[in-house]
Amino acid sequence: MDTQQERRETPSSDRVPGYEGEEERLGPTERLGLRLGHAFAYRLRRLSQLWTWYVMFWPIWLCISRRLRHEGFERLDALPRDASVIIVANHRTFFDFYILSACLCRLTRMAPRVNFPVRSTFFYDRPLGVALNLIAAGMTMYPPFFRDKPQLRLNRSSLAICVELLQRPGAVLGIHPEGTRNKNADPYELLPGQFGVGQIIARAPARTRVYPMFALGLTDNVLVELWKNWFAPRAWPIDLLIGEPLDFSDVRGDKGAPSVRAVRDVVARCMDAVQKLGLRVRALRAQRPK
Repeated sequence: MDTQQERRETPSSDRVPGYEGEEERLGPTERLGLRLGHAFAYRLRRLSQLWTWYVMFWPIWLCISRRLRHEGFERLDALPRDASVIIVANHRTFFDFYILSACLCRLTRMAPRVNFPVRSTFFYDRPLGVALNLIAAGMTMYPPFFRDKPQLRLNRSSLAICVELLQRPGAVLGIHPEGTRNKNADPYELLPGQFGVGQIIARAPARTRVYPMFALGLTDNVLVELWKNWFAPRAWPIDLLIGEPLDFSDVRGDKGAPSVRAVRDVVARCMDAVQKLGLRVRALRAQRPK
């Protein structure tokens, strides 16, 4: 009832699609970013796809093409046309999902519209962050998830948007279940998985397939990555592995909202699958000639 009243009191020019009734919790920059994110996820999604394929692909490929060691992308080509995809991956650098986008373009026959949920800090609350999201990612870093206590209830709307995006055939949602970059010295030691990842998977449409991914070999320095690719590719490989699809039909078959225990089990299964891929990467690296 309160939400309906808030919606009536919010002028149409101030409404934020997907977050109607919550506008008062958002700053001006956040409102702008969310409107752009929604537009490129829906009305302008084709423009975002073209930007990713024909503009952003080449800078990424120039940094990874000679160093890339990949497995599992053929699994994505075998998907039914009406399927949507969630990819859960470890998180070491800002560019982990950039290389996924490039590899989907280059290594598969898919033509997906990819979205990467991101924390709202910087990418939605600062003008520079919104500009980077627009120019460097075609606003694919959407929807955001909020960490400040007054804004936590906004995450319910972000969760609903993630599930709604997966209703579209061919949609791909890339998620870092760790929730933040893992800066541990040991890249194979993962951070704990976050509860929200399990909620998205448990509520996703039945035709949504979930794949684990493990990426290793990137840094956050674009110039360094470019140099490595062209002058020392054998010394600095990039491993990108996609595993077998994970079956969550037992959770999605529940009537009503999934239980807390069920969601935590989903998270644990995702993290276990990503961890196993990490161990495979470590084994592959040990076998390669130095």
